[in-house]
Amino acid sequence: MTDDLAMKALSGAPADLAIQALAAGCDIALYCSGDFALTEALLRACPPLTHAADHRLRAGRAAAANRRLTLHSDRLGDERERLLA
Repeated sequence: MTDDLAMKALSGAPADLAIQALAAGCDIALYCSGDFALTEALLRACPPLTHAADHRLRAGRAAAANRRLTLHSDRLGDERERLLA
């Protein structure tokens, strides 16, 4: 995630900075200026989710689904012990 692009630590249009940040590997470009026109331009320029972020999100969801435990006391106890080890 970027720092707030409205802080003007970098020069350039906020939309261009956000695109560059996403291309560099950030998943979120933070822009909190309150300027609706610039915010709209940034939102129109950026994809809702980059390909890399979508891939990580899908992998995370799959890992979470594979880690779900049934509410069986033995399995939950074993998992607790594993996490505490």
